[in-house]
This record gives sequence, structure tokens and C-alpha cells, in this order.
Amino acid sequence: MSDVLVDRVQLARKALSHLDTKITERSLEDYRPFFDLLAEGVVFEYASPGASGSTCSKQELVDYVTDLFESLSDPMLAEEIRLTRSLEYFAQGDRVVVLWSERSVDKKSGDSGPDKEAVAIFDFMGNEIVRLRKFSQ
Repeated sequence: MSDVLVDRVQLARKALSHLDTKITERSLEDYRPFFDLLAEGVVFEYASPGASGSTCSKQELVDYVTDLFESLSDPMLAEEIRLTRSLEYFAQGDRVVVLWSERSVDKKSGDSGPDKEAVAIFDFMGNEIVRLRKFSQ
């Protein structure tokens, strides 16, 4: 793998480093590496069975992630999200594709739902994320 591809994969790893910590143990500061890599005009698109949408600026994406974090980390929430398959990174040019699988787990009973596949597609310009797409089942 060329040095440029290795660098892009390292940037994607840094952007997703918050996933190394369970949501119930994270703080908003764990997202700082991701926020720091965002270009001012970053485009973010997402789709899952429950929601879809897009943002067109760094501040909009930071606000979206902050709101999502606050709702998922709420101690009153009955479920948490856990990774069930490690992140896999694939790179070509300025694009890095990251695959993983996750499931929701009931905090009290330990019962879990089915695994859900997820993918994040990062497009870089220099050392900044200029476009990010995230899709999950």
C-alpha cells in the first residue's frame, strides 16, 4: 500500500477512534479527533432504516453528532450499541471505505438484537474529510 493510502487509512482510524470505547463510557471529547479532521464545507450523508439526511458544513455535522451522542449516551436509554465485528479499512486514492457490524443490546437484560452491517465512506482532500457517507441496515 502506498504512503498516501496508509496516511488516509490512519486518518480514517483517527476519525473513528471513538468507536474503540463503548458508548456508555464515552464523552463528547472522544469525538474531538473526528471533529478536527472535518473540512469547513464537509458534506455528510446518512441513511438507515430509521432515518436519513444530510448536512453541508462542519458545524452542522458537529451539531448532528453532538445531538446523537447525547441521545445515545442518555443513562435512561434502555439500549446501547456494541460493535460485533472489528472495523475493516479499504483505501484507493483519496477514498477510504470502512466496514463494521454492530448490534443494540438491552442494558438490563443483556438481550441483543440482530447484527447490523454499517459502512462509512470517507473522501479526503489533503488531511481533511470533505465528504462522508454512512449507511447501516
